[in-house]
Amino acid sequence: MLSSLENLKHLRGKPKNYKNIAQIILYHARGNMKLRLHDTCYCGSGQSYKRCHNGKHFECYKDFRKVEIETLQNDYVVFANYWNIN
Repeated sequence: MLSSLENLKHLRGKPKNYKNIAQIILYHARGNMKLRLHDTCYCGSGQSYKRCHNGKHFECYKDFRKVEIETLQNDYVVFANYWNIN
């Protein structure tokens, strides 16, 4: 089973965009978020997914969408508790 948090294991400390990451996990888990190629990237760069890091962030989001909803919901709880989000 894939986990949306597997890619965050390498982080040391709190990433500056951790609230954006939590929001994406939560919205997608609720089934009401679909990012488009021209939407502003979640990393906070101000660029669209298409331009941000040559589209690598959009490719990561496409992989993220493959994670099961139940897993995302569980991951959000872990993520929110770890960084005291709410």
